[in-house]
Amino acid sequence: MHRDAVERGVQVGFEQRDGAPPVVQPEHELVPLGIAGHGALDGALVDQRRCPVAPTSGGQGALRVEGDDSQVERQVGSVDITDRGELLRVPVERRQVAAVDELERGADEELVCLACLTRRGQGSVVVEVLADAATVGRRGERRAHPVRVCSPRPRPGTVSAVTAGHADGNVSTGRLPSPDVVRALLDEAHGRLSDVDEGAVADYIPALASASPGLFGACVVSVDGNVFAVGDATHRFSVQSVSKPFVFALVCGAIGHEQARDKLGVNSTGLPFNSVMAIELNAERTINPMVNAGAIATTSLVPGADAEEKWQFIEDGLSRFAGRRLELDLGVYESEAAANRRNQGIAHLLHSYGRLYFDPDEATDIYTRQCSLMVSAEDLAVMGATLADGGVNPRTGERVIDARHCSGVLAVMVTAGLYERSGEWMYEVGLPGKSGVSGGIVTVSPGKGGLGTFSPPLDGAGNSVRGQLLTRYLSEQLGLNILTSTAIVAPR
Repeated sequence: MHRDAVERGVQVGFEQRDGAPPVVQPEHELVPLGIAGHGALDGALVDQRRCPVAPTSGGQGALRVEGDDSQVERQVGSVDITDRGELLRVPVERRQVAAVDELERGADEELVCLACLTRRGQGSVVVEVLADAATVGRRGERRAHPVRVCSPRPRPGTVSAVTAGHADGNVSTGRLPSPDVVRALLDEAHGRLSDVDEGAVADYIPALASASPGLFGACVVSVDGNVFAVGDATHRFSVQSVSKPFVFALVCGAIGHEQARDKLGVNSTGLPFNSVMAIELNAERTINPMVNAGAIATTSLVPGADAEEKWQFIEDGLSRFAGRRLELDLGVYESEAAANRRNQGIAHLLHSYGRLYFDPDEATDIYTRQCSLMVSAEDLAVMGATLADGGVNPRTGERVIDARHCSGVLAVMVTAGLYERSGEWMYEVGLPGKSGVSGGIVTVSPGKGGLGTFSPPLDGAGNSVRGQLLTRYLSEQLGLNILTSTAIVAPR
């Protein structure tokens, strides 16, 4: 279902993606709920169950349905929803919830339930009846409070996704949890990791060697356009290799993703990002757009009759991804250009094999300029959220690329986004990501949003140490891992 679909006053609360179903709390007895599977709701029932105590749903496409009291009573336990113009009647149970007794608070303070990730105004929150107490959060704190059962009137005609009973029980489908939970977890992760002193600042490019190792910022941008920033999230640095997936996306849009795959390759090399041997070991001499050889080849495919037209295409395209005009750091560009012999050699080698599609020296120069554009962690989060939302920038509302190209871009990020650590990254984080030697990492949570981090100290593979740790923490706590699933046992 599309999250913007509206029919007869009933809203569909999220866009169901293929993948893991919502987690079901094991301590609650489950009962069948007649909701059709993901995609078109054609009435074919799949394994759908719902906990009548805590309204947690299970199965692909399962939803919690809330209707106003009169509607529920009149329709004898069902509510009308639609999908693609087809009207369906879906059973729904009256929701039981609990309210937390008032806490000391400021006049406008909101309390957030960390059990069900919902909130209710001043001094109380709606929580699921999990026991005789509920865990709530206020200003990042977690504490237990007694609950009392109540039956508040739900917002009329709402169909909404439900996550599990605590933050680390979320799954990769649906939207992000409430803004307060995202903000609290981001602040917590930044605070925990600020003192990490592992890694070293890149020094093979003189302009990067002067970066302060203490800089550390992160930002989450949801597909709805919500922005959560912490630390040095607005500090600007050169984008470096984080530009690669976005230029690849632009090329896919220009020539088609099938032709881009054939000309560039998509397989992981398992070798360092600037490896020459990776070209020689590949019989077809194609590489991957996420390592230097493949990225220079990608740049050579950018539309344009000459180098200046190609550069303008890249500069304009990356600016559209970021939602603002990006500027070139001339000092970084000149510093890299003076130490660019290896990339030039890679370009000439590719050209000799017929795998570079423009003048080698000019293609390398354009690639160097592309890496010297200035971004912030917030910019990276916006760019990642654009890929997460099928090519639409959540800040500007502009469609930057067609949705059909996004899956291919995310696929190559998975295969080689963190170079020879890409396998470990997927094992630990489970999300498409791309790093750069200036200390930036962009991570994409499809259908949810983008995460941008910045911290200059790198590991041996050229990936930000703090950035990896923070992303792993948020992936675990927010349930972002796209490989996560929960077994649903069919009712007997």
